[in-house]
Amino acid sequence: MSDPVPLPAPPPPPKPTRRTPWGYWADAVLAFAVLAFAFLAGSFVARNSDVWLHLATGRLVAQGAYHFGTDPFAYTTADKYWANHAWLFDLGLYLVFKWFGGAGLVVLKALAVAGTAGAMWVTTRGRGAVWPTAGCLLLAVLACAPRLLLQPTIASLLLLAVCLYCLRAGGRALVAIPVLTAVWVNLDAWFILAPTLVVLFWLGRQISPQRATLPAWPSWLVPATFGACLLSPHHIFALRLPLELSPAVWSSEFVSDPRFAGVFVSPWHTSALGAAGGYNLAAWAFFVLLALGIFSFAVNRTAALSWRVTVWVPFALLAAWQARLIPFFAVVAGPITALNLREIISETSLPRLGRGFALIGSSVLLVLAWFGWTTSFSNRDRAPAWAVHTDPTLARAAEGVSAARQQSGFAPDRVLVTHPDVGHYLAWFAPGERYFLDSRLHLFTHVADDFAATSRAVGLLGEPAPGDAHQLDEFGAVLLYDPDGGRMTRALRATTGTDSTWALARVDGGAVLLARTVASSRRFDPEREAFNGSPAPLPVAGTGPATLAEPELAWWVVTRTVGRSGSWEADAATIYLRMFESGSSREPALPLLAVRTARAGAEVDPNDPIAWLALGRAYSTLGERTWERETGTGLTPLEHIRQVQIIATLVQSVLLNPDSVPARESLAGVLLRRNMLDSARTHAAEALRLVRRAGPGAGETPEAFTERVGRLNALVEQLEAGIQDGENRYLIRTTGLAGDPLARARIALELGLSQKAIDVLRTSHPDLYGGAGLGLLADLLLQSGQAAECRVLLDRAELRRNPDVLGIATLPRAADPNGYNWAYQLPTYDWLDLCQCAAVGRYTGATEAVDRICARLYAEEQSRAQPIAMSGAALFVLEIGMGAPPIPVHARLNRVRDRAQFTELLAQAKSLSVARADLTTLAGVLELERGATSAAVNRFKSAQTLYTQTKNMGLVAPGAPLASRYTEALNKYR
Repeated sequence: MSDPVPLPAPPPPPKPTRRTPWGYWADAVLAFAVLAFAFLAGSFVARNSDVWLHLATGRLVAQGAYHFGTDPFAYTTADKYWANHAWLFDLGLYLVFKWFGGAGLVVLKALAVAGTAGAMWVTTRGRGAVWPTAGCLLLAVLACAPRLLLQPTIASLLLLAVCLYCLRAGGRALVAIPVLTAVWVNLDAWFILAPTLVVLFWLGRQISPQRATLPAWPSWLVPATFGACLLSPHHIFALRLPLELSPAVWSSEFVSDPRFAGVFVSPWHTSALGAAGGYNLAAWAFFVLLALGIFSFAVNRTAALSWRVTVWVPFALLAAWQARLIPFFAVVAGPITALNLREIISETSLPRLGRGFALIGSSVLLVLAWFGWTTSFSNRDRAPAWAVHTDPTLARAAEGVSAARQQSGFAPDRVLVTHPDVGHYLAWFAPGERYFLDSRLHLFTHVADDFAATSRAVGLLGEPAPGDAHQLDEFGAVLLYDPDGGRMTRALRATTGTDSTWALARVDGGAVLLARTVASSRRFDPEREAFNGSPAPLPVAGTGPATLAEPELAWWVVTRTVGRSGSWEADAATIYLRMFESGSSREPALPLLAVRTARAGAEVDPNDPIAWLALGRAYSTLGERTWERETGTGLTPLEHIRQVQIIATLVQSVLLNPDSVPARESLAGVLLRRNMLDSARTHAAEALRLVRRAGPGAGETPEAFTERVGRLNALVEQLEAGIQDGENRYLIRTTGLAGDPLARARIALELGLSQKAIDVLRTSHPDLYGGAGLGLLADLLLQSGQAAECRVLLDRAELRRNPDVLGIATLPRAADPNGYNWAYQLPTYDWLDLCQCAAVGRYTGATEAVDRICARLYAEEQSRAQPIAMSGAALFVLEIGMGAPPIPVHARLNRVRDRAQFTELLAQAKSLSVARADLTTLAGVLELERGATSAAVNRFKSAQTLYTQTKNMGLVAPGAPLASRYTEALNKYR
């Protein structure tokens, strides 16, 4: 018998790859980058208004005043059981807020996001390269970014990641899942994901080819997880679907209501992927993560027959259905995709290239997160900052409801709030006040039709249907608010008209309180608010904003913004303007109130572009659409200052928000009217680019959009043609004037090239153009809206020591009927100081400048008194001497000549008095627009006294009608 053939020896097992020190450090840096990116992605100011609803609930729980199952906030849920799964979250939120403030809440949220990323990272532990894990988890966190709000969902994301880790780890870690579920059911309605995940994981084990070799599955895990769902104060009532999955919500009127569009948005909107949506990187991340997951299953066939596919597919379907569910998909898809890829990418496969790519990508994402660009490059409120934002309008409106209830006596428990955000603020800032509804839509499906009908009745949702008006009969008051300006304007027009049954009781920022029955003394009266001499609840503008925005000269300079803080004053200014536009009155009260509150808003938040835009619109409305325009015709100083104010405020708005189309269009129009073609072209071209990028607006037809783009394009082409013609003529006319920058600047200005004129003076030495050039440069800076640069120029030490070096500014004035054609001759430095202070709202400096100019004019008038007296005495002697006949012919001629000379000297002196009166009227207007009505009355009275003294001379007094009209209005309400 032959010897058996020996079997070949099995190949030796592969030697484990030893990572180099550089590899260890690179992997550690990648892990840190993922956690840092997650922390930064969650570190932004909490602006979701439902934070206040959760805090209010937590306050009730902490005070022992909370009753499980009962809604303490809305009056429409008396017969509804409120299964508040987030009661424990609310309590923790309130306690942290009480001890550490809003910053502590945001830090805690950011740590929870980082903890979620950490749990996802440890879930992927195993053999294989690390850099695919880093790439997948960075994509997952980026996809979650839009929904990383200070809400119970944050707790659900963390617990979902931990549950997934425990299921993959198996063994003793499975014991933690029922415990996590018991905690989860008291934190958020999405606790149903825990048993769902367990069941999906179990199904995946059943289809796995290696199921016989897998560790035994505990028989108690599934029933224990489902049983833990009952460990809540709500017991069986806790078993309810979340709002996003509620059939009752999806079949209600809420689906078609634009105010709740964010709840039902689909991820398949391509607008977020392009320029119109600001290139939303988070939206791109979802689609990349989805595609990468499909690819990972395609290349790793064994993963397609495991728990990974049974978990991945249902979550992918949910995310593909509704954008709000993308974070749940990302939390499970990130680790699963990483596991699939790591199993086919060994540590030796492209180690340097893969790590390098991951390190570069993570660095880019960290930079984007630092500037808040993870959701959009135009987003201005996502940069890292730790705070809870209090909307000043909603906080004031909530507090105003309680105050109005005590004064007006409207029916209790029947205040209709037209936006859920108002309800959230009422819950916290007006404890005990009940409202119609808030964002908990599953509690209000039974009144969704009524809410839509009442919204139509007040003009928020299009034309009302028959019978909608009767829906308002049960309400004693309506708190009208909507963040959409178009809807708010329509509602104001519908509810504040002359035939409306509602009385306007209060304007609280951007919210308006309407009541059926309110005492006449309590009704909102714009004339009384604008002209009342007693202290009013509206603020008085003070010393102007602390800072002014200035243009960045270097293109690479990028600034971080944490979003608008805002003020209720600025929001109120927009309401006053909408109320004025909704009516047909030419009274200046509402525009004056808009100017006053917008000025106060710019002082509260100098970086608020809305305040500056509202201010510019208010000045434009006041100067063009009220009786101030006709009454003040010929008052050149006021007309000049109004233009400077409009341009300066619009420029500030554009500097703070370069993507503001209304500000760009308004600024282009104002500059064009002043023949500043090159400056106008810049803003018109930018407005055209922004309009094309944004596409048609809400409700705008393609034809209307095409027409709007065509108008802007025609304006840009017109301006470019004018500029090109001006440039050609400038080259011809400035030949040989290289050493005379002042002449070149004046030629450029004459040709509409205002910015070229500024550049010519700025790039030349002041010795070449002297005081006249400095005065022209300062004036051009003002007229182009560069108020901060003008202030720097005027604050030069040499100009302060010798202001007269700038010379005299000449402003035209209307001709007198008797042929006198005087002009305002004002000291240039003081006049520019007045314009600059008036433009930026430094009213104290403006009135001081007026007083200095008036003192100079009075001194000049006094200096002319002696020649006038001597001429009058000589004429008197001549008249007496010539009284006896015969009178020689030459004597008669001398007397006529002397009379004319005396009359002209007297008229010149009195014209100085008229100029002083006009400037005093101007000071009164400035005092009135800031809200200092008593000071305005004194100024107007002083002006009228001066006008009376010069009335018998027959001189034109441009400011007299305006002073008289404003004095009449002020006296009426004092």
